[in-house]
Amino acid sequence: MSTSSSGVRPGGRRVRHVAASLGTLALTGALGLWAGRVTVISPLATDLVVETPSTATVVEASVGRSVPVGVSVLQPVEPLATNLLPGVVTAVNRGALVAVGDKAYEVDGVPVRVVPGTMPFYRDLTVGADGQDVRQLQDALVALGYLQLADGEFGRSTEQALRLWQREAGTEATGRVARGELIAVATLSADLRLGEGIRLGSLLAGGEEALLGPTGEQIFEATISADQAALIPRDAVFRVMFDNSTWSAVVSASRVDEYDNTVLVLAGEGGGPVCADACGTLPGDEKATLRAEAIIVPEVTGATIPAAAIRTDTDGNPYVTLADNTTVSVSVMASAQGLVVVEGLRLGQVVLIDEPKPSEIAPASEADPTAAGASTGEAH
Repeated sequence: MSTSSSGVRPGGRRVRHVAASLGTLALTGALGLWAGRVTVISPLATDLVVETPSTATVVEASVGRSVPVGVSVLQPVEPLATNLLPGVVTAVNRGALVAVGDKAYEVDGVPVRVVPGTMPFYRDLTVGADGQDVRQLQDALVALGYLQLADGEFGRSTEQALRLWQREAGTEATGRVARGELIAVATLSADLRLGEGIRLGSLLAGGEEALLGPTGEQIFEATISADQAALIPRDAVFRVMFDNSTWSAVVSASRVDEYDNTVLVLAGEGGGPVCADACGTLPGDEKATLRAEAIIVPEVTGATIPAAAIRTDTDGNPYVTLADNTTVSVSVMASAQGLVVVEGLRLGQVVLIDEPKPSEIAPASEADPTAAGASTGEAH
């Protein structure tokens, strides 16, 4: 086989020409592919959408958090007087025993009346008797307007005054008081009630509890569920409400009842009774329920904004951005339920809640598969 003087084999130029042609096609294809990709990507650089930030106006408001609870007022009762008359109960008083000489009940038609006193009427009282029980009878006669002086001695003037009272009360005017016809209680009040055995038609033998009354002790308890217990800290302050009064209370003791509820025993903030000097205004029932609330976040009043407007800098200090994009450092005074009370802002200022930010737009190849395919096709 012969060769040319240049040393190139026959057909070598054709090889170089083919190689050059392939190189040109490769470059053209690469440029076409880039151009196709630019066609897809270039709109992303110019179609950024900026969301308009939401704003809030600084207003004056109160921020706090509380949990409503029910508070039971337990008022233990104790026997105050004993029945000394045997027989059948023929009448009972369903009303309040608040006035001197009020009839509590009757036994065999004989009325049993109440008068103030601390000494039990343990004997018959008649002319010649003296002592504290006589003095209590005389005090009652003075209060009723039948006697002028109480000296503790049962004389003719006391006998005469007693007859007048008996006559006007519609009973036999004997001028004497048989044992069991009077009951002495320290204080007459609407809280007094008859003993369980004093019922119409009951047969009494004597010795039954005649009157019951509150001991004067008032126990405030809040029974809360496990969920409430998780919210209420042990040092929480309670607000207890009754009529137009509001009393502050704290937890003095606690226990768990048979239903796994937590029972919180409350006391006044100073350690005294919750009702302070107004305990006499409470109902005299053995158990009463009052409205109350446990303060989780103490209420604070001031410049208030949504909590979402608060941001922190790299040092952890809170600040807000105003509508003009200036920033203001603030101090958070209280926060609850998505609101915060802050210092550092004026009422009426407008704060940004959301910073402006580009929307996340999907690549065109994902948004429009047809367009992407066409561009890729052009490249090839």
